[in-house]
Amino acid sequence: MKRTGLLFDKRFLLHETGPYHPEIPERLEAIYKGIEAAGLLPRLKRIAPVPAEGRWIEAVHDRAYIDRFGDACTMGHRMLDCPDNQMCGETFEIARLAA
Repeated sequence: MKRTGLLFDKRFLLHETGPYHPEIPERLEAIYKGIEAAGLLPRLKRIAPVPAEGRWIEAVHDRAYIDRFGDACTMGHRMLDCPDNQMCGETFEIARLAA
């Protein structure tokens, strides 16, 4: 029997976007708790996240963009290109895990 995979790691909760962005740790926590409360966790295949290799990311993003994104996180920028792209210092590594 095939099962649906669940990719989740507590490190995803480190991606802080600020109070007015929908991508907040509390959203992920609520989703996980909802899955758990519905009794679905035993029916899911847990997938441990592994940082995506550069070649996988480069298949969909320019190397210059990847470097700029990583540099912006390292420098502590809170946004990349537009206000909808909120981030924190951990966002680059969290994105690699999620990919």
